[in-house]
Amino acid sequence: MENGIIINLGWEQGEKQASLLRQGAAAGIKRLLITYSRLTCASENIKDLLYPLLHQAKALGMEIILDVTPMLLERLGLQELSSSAFRMLGVQGLRLSDEFAVQDIIRFSHNHQGLRLLLNASTMTSSVLSQLLAKRINLQQVEAMHDFYPRPGTGLSEEFLVRKNILIHRAGMRVGAFVAAQTPSDTDDFSTVTLEEHRQEEADVAARHLVALGIDFVFLGGNAPQAGDLKAIGQLRESQVTMRAQWLTNNIFLRDLLNNTFTARSDEARDAIRAQEGQMLLAATQSIVAPDNRIVRPIGAITIDNLTAGDFMGEIQLIRHPQAADSHVNVAAMVDEAEVNLLQYITPGRKFSFIFHE
Repeated sequence: MENGIIINLGWEQGEKQASLLRQGAAAGIKRLLITYSRLTCASENIKDLLYPLLHQAKALGMEIILDVTPMLLERLGLQELSSSAFRMLGVQGLRLSDEFAVQDIIRFSHNHQGLRLLLNASTMTSSVLSQLLAKRINLQQVEAMHDFYPRPGTGLSEEFLVRKNILIHRAGMRVGAFVAAQTPSDTDDFSTVTLEEHRQEEADVAARHLVALGIDFVFLGGNAPQAGDLKAIGQLRESQVTMRAQWLTNNIFLRDLLNNTFTARSDEARDAIRAQEGQMLLAATQSIVAPDNRIVRPIGAITIDNLTAGDFMGEIQLIRHPQAADSHVNVAAMVDEAEVNLLQYITPGRKFSFIFHE
């Protein structure tokens, strides 16, 4: 996943800014979004704030995306969206405000410098999307991205986000969204959350929730993201539901087996999510599953059938309706209670995996 971090011009400068970029790059984060307030943009010294940041990010090999408004064009001395001018600055993508006309978007999408456009997914309508497609927007260089909402109470609902995702995915665009690091120094002045329910949520959990909802890439903001937040964003797994879980077995073989990525079977069971790969993975090892920890199976239990199950040995299930203990079934792990809600997003054919506590 091409995930990123956000830096707001004038918010962090000097060594703090450089340190955040270095930590982000080391954590595997590929992209930087540079944003700003209208007051910052109106300042005469915006170039003095912007150029050092562009230089630092370019030196780390990060893809630089710049928030662009008509006011910024004016401050940079540009009469129009100029792909060559932005490319000379080292910028590889523009996140356009809604103030730009459809014809501007269409024209710029065909730029020969390969700059990406990021359109506002949150305000995208079927009417505007139809116009873009009818006028042959270059989808190879266009993505969509939901906005972030600093003021409490203004963030999107999950239902709204999913509805927009479906609309935009059908058009052939990837969709991104925002989460915010939660640190003691945070204030509500710059909370980079897309979903309102994520305002007080840990960045790792919020980001995995977004991916479960169909988001293709995630950007992390916040006053002072910690190393753990940056690592979590850098290691997000694309197009799959990932849940934290606790081991209930000490069997090293079973632990290795469950560290794989699985696919929910297309013949959806009522009471459990069945993995396609369990028996196949077991067969490849020519091993057996000895009976162990055959206890009741609550919601979120991760189970594997043992050798007494005969041909079903190696069957891996994720329980979504409570079930009694079964002598043929080992309960090997348990999804964290706070993350059981993610089971609802594992639809037939969807990939899923686990992050086990150390």
